[in-house]
Amino acid sequence: MEKIEKMLAIWVEDQNKKKMTVNSHVIRTKALKLYEHLRQGHRDASSAEPFAASKGWFDKFQKRQNLHNIKMKGYINSGENVSNYDFSDEFKAVVTAEGYKPEHVFNLDEVSLFWKRMPSRTFIS
Repeated sequence: MEKIEKMLAIWVEDQNKKKMTVNSHVIRTKALKLYEHLRQGHRDASSAEPFAASKGWFDKFQKRQNLHNIKMKGYINSGENVSNYDFSDEFKAVVTAEGYKPEHVFNLDEVSLFWKRMPSRTFIS
């Protein structure tokens, strides 16, 4: 368990350096993957104690590693304002060049849904 937690702490720090947000679900999932990877590498994998990466484990891990859940700060409107960009001519050119039919085209607003659902909080050490 100690080895898993050290590896996990390094991974969380790496994600922070890459400006990737990590929440408790992501950390717990990564902990399970690390556990499975290490368990497969051991000869006595059947005798290893079970690990579930439960909420209770995460709360204790968070305290041991001194992780803080903070709100991400930044400028939402930094850079070019894409919503004012007119894609119609470029879109028509791509549709014509690729030979798509109108029934092949679906809603273009789906990308903005993911942009608005970006996580606003992350864990840092």
